[in-house]
Amino acid sequence: MKELEKDNRDLTKQVTMHKRMLVTLKEELVLGKLKNQQLTSELDKLSQELEMVNLHKELLLQDNSNSNPKYEILGGRNEILKMTLAMKEEKIVFLEARNQQVAKDRQHENLQQQQKQLMAAYEALLQDHEHLGMLHKHQSEAYGASTAP
Repeated sequence: MKELEKDNRDLTKQVTMHKRMLVTLKEELVLGKLKNQQLTSELDKLSQELEMVNLHKELLLQDNSNSNPKYEILGGRNEILKMTLAMKEEKIVFLEARNQQVAKDRQHENLQQQQKQLMAAYEALLQDHEHLGMLHKHQSEAYGASTAP
């Protein structure tokens, strides 16, 4: 009986631990999703800005091909736009790499969590099997004692 009570306490502790782990994992998953959404949003914004810079660049090149006096004024602006474009492109590459790393990390964490859950389930099944074996033994002994003449 004491062993059964001990097993029950152990199982209760494991359930509590698993519940805490699930809450923690859910929170981490939500935070990861929010971070991913933020990165995606930032990437979209940068892509739009890059598109606008490319449009401005095309307009400047058209003005340049007409040998318009505006070229001298816009020349400096064209250089600024080129530098801005280069910085935005670098930032996009960085964000894409970071986004991929976050996805890989999340997948790795998910696989580790699945492994932990499977191991915990396996351990619980082993304990249940042992518990049932002991119950069977006790019941067999009790039955044998009650049917003995």
